[in-house]
Amino acid sequence: MILNPFSLHRPNDLKTTLSLLRSWPDAKLLAGGTFIINNLKLFKSKGLKTPSNMISLKNVTELKGITRDQHATTIRSMTTLSEILDSDLLTDETAVLKAVCRRIATTPIRHMATVGGNLMCRYTWTELPAVMMALEAQLHFMGTEKEEILSAEEFFK
Repeated sequence: MILNPFSLHRPNDLKTTLSLLRSWPDAKLLAGGTFIINNLKLFKSKGLKTPSNMISLKNVTELKGITRDQHATTIRSMTTLSEILDSDLLTDETAVLKAVCRRIATTPIRHMATVGGNLMCRYTWTELPAVMMALEAQLHFMGTEKEEILSAEEFFK
């Protein structure tokens, strides 16, 4: 199925991304694409409105990677499921993320799918929400007007 036309914007940093979101508040964010592309096809087939602007997060380096210090492990939203599998930083209680990601979909999907995309689709049947709640994860959200931190449990209520 051919998607409705849209403009794809590819910012290289978070500042530009937020500026684009201010310009087009109805724009959709494109992370790995494994959920949103299928949803766009579904929306079109049902005659629903699809976005005229998409903002790819692929080149926004501030949203990628895993870090760990004595207080916390941070997994940024554009980290792929394959990067979780390959990380030496996920040990102890966070090692469960590797076990879960190993069982998600197929290798090609794991190379595309991102932590943020998996969590933001908000489907209760996806794998990461339950794990994040069990780990008592804090989710950091940044919008055009404010930043907010919610527990995974609060977010999924």
